[in-house]
Amino acid sequence: MRDSNYNRRNFDHDYRNRSRYDEETDSYYDPYEEYRRDKDISSYIGRSVDDMLRGMNLGGLNDKILKTVDMAIDEVNRSTVYKIASRAGESLIKPIYDKEIKRQKFINKNKLLDRLTIKPKGLYTSIGFMVPSFVLAVISFIVGVVFYSLSLGSYGVFVVGGLMFTGIGGIFANRILNCLNFKSYTDAIDENGYGQIEDMAKKTGRSKNKVIKDLRRYIKNGNFIEGHIVEDDTIFLASDELYSFYKSSLISREKNMKKEQEIASNQDLKNLIDACQNQIEKIRDISADIDNLGVKNKVLDIEGAINNIVDAIKKYPDQIRILDRFTSYYMPTTVKLLESYRDIESKGISTSDIDKVKLDIESTLDTIKLAYDKLLDQISAIDTMDINSDISVLKTMLTQDGLYSEANIRGENNGYK
Repeated sequence: MRDSNYNRRNFDHDYRNRSRYDEETDSYYDPYEEYRRDKDISSYIGRSVDDMLRGMNLGGLNDKILKTVDMAIDEVNRSTVYKIASRAGESLIKPIYDKEIKRQKFINKNKLLDRLTIKPKGLYTSIGFMVPSFVLAVISFIVGVVFYSLSLGSYGVFVVGGLMFTGIGGIFANRILNCLNFKSYTDAIDENGYGQIEDMAKKTGRSKNKVIKDLRRYIKNGNFIEGHIVEDDTIFLASDELYSFYKSSLISREKNMKKEQEIASNQDLKNLIDACQNQIEKIRDISADIDNLGVKNKVLDIEGAINNIVDAIKKYPDQIRILDRFTSYYMPTTVKLLESYRDIESKGISTSDIDKVKLDIESTLDTIKLAYDKLLDQISAIDTMDINSDISVLKTMLTQDGLYSEANIRGENNGYK
């Protein structure tokens, strides 16, 4: 912002120093001040032309026009510099922002791992024992070879000792590898505790079967306190919360699959849904050619109402008889009205009769939307009936058990007033 102010001050100062002398008025004038008042090149030049013609002084006209163009170009350049500076600022801020987001994700992930994991123990202890074990194994083998080459007895003791120390070193090496493997798996999951087995295999350089086997072992040993492997061994979830979401999605998925099967087996329902989708596509295509924003908004409302009706009839397919006239007359008529409006609007002709027809169509679109909403209410009325029935049964049972009476409820309500 400081550089912009600085450039503006220099610009103003430069043009004030380049003020011009007017012989007719015997005074100096600042052409930039005139330009800044107008902020419109065409009106400024036009006014200058009028002044020159009235005074029949055409000599300075070309110079004045060129100066005005120069000033306009300078304005554009300063705005361009501002845009470039803004973009430069964004390019400087974005890496800082991305780095901060990455840091926050790292912090959140560490908090999650602290809560959901227990690292395998004994990493540094294993390193402390592994190194001496392998050193002793090497020494034992060397001594055994020396004893053997010199035909000295007891060389077998050193060979056995070397094998023993190698085995001990291998045990500690496996423990170290176990700790490192666990770290690689925690690095492979995201900050929410989610990981795809295939991605984890790629990140750790192991086969999918090896990853699954290791994860199951870590879950069994309690290293992943709340770990779960789901979806036919393709997804790993590190928390019970994620697993709960997963189970909820399974229930929803099963319901959707059941609903799709019901729709597929119900040919009338399938035909109705296909007809609705077909009409929606036509309505969208027509709306794209209409310029009137108000009509476009009405079309969006009608489209939303049709989608709501489709969702409702999927839930209550036994109510499909209510929609016989909806599919055979209401929707086709809606499409026809919109086509008529589009054709009238495209001609660009405005007469009292044409304008009245357009207003009538717009009004009819509102009526259609209300009619669709009432159809939706009729389809969904079963919900209200079920709820009222449940309430009535509950009140009856409570009354029979002496736990409810209308008089007591009215008396308690009056007590609060």
